[in-house]
Amino acid sequence: MSSLFAKYVYLLDKYPLVTKGITGGVIASISDLLCQILEQSIVAFILLIEYITKQKKAIDWVRNARFTGINMLVISPLYHYYTAALLPRILPVTTKMSLVRKLFVDQTLGASFFTSVFFIGMSLFEGKSVQNGVDNLQNKFWYTLKNNWLLWPAANAINFSVIPLKFQVLYFNFVCIFWNIFLSYAQNVYKPAPKAA
Repeated sequence: MSSLFAKYVYLLDKYPLVTKGITGGVIASISDLLCQILEQSIVAFILLIEYITKQKKAIDWVRNARFTGINMLVISPLYHYYTAALLPRILPVTTKMSLVRKLFVDQTLGASFFTSVFFIGMSLFEGKSVQNGVDNLQNKFWYTLKNNWLLWPAANAINFSVIPLKFQVLYFNFVCIFWNIFLSYAQNVYKPAPKAA
């Protein structure tokens, strides 16, 4: 196991952007697959007949490829620059108060930015228009952000104060196993309640 980690560190030093992108993509793929399995399990539980006969939908590999792609090619590389270049320069963590300021900026501007990139980017990865992505974002933005705030402030408090900069995207990607299950659900299953007229 230590030799695998040593290889990862070597690749991280030699090819940081590619390594972080691939790591993010692999973890995103696993997360979406787990989400699809959970979706099927919930449907099977609710619909007892379907559960008994085990007639479950097949894995949607195209959906999984799109979800993997957005994370591998867009989110993880952006997060690399966000955590390795932008945040340390404008908001270095030197005190508890500087950590609080960094978390505030991260959970307002950063979370809003990454949520927007995700929903608009997924629309493009699905072959739909930017406007479709903007509409999806408008329908799911607050729902996603509120759920983001249940996980990421605590996770990033650890990330920004304990995890060495070199490993922050790796830590982020592991936390994303759980977050990406939610994002996959939000993108593919969640339908906001119609607004009252």
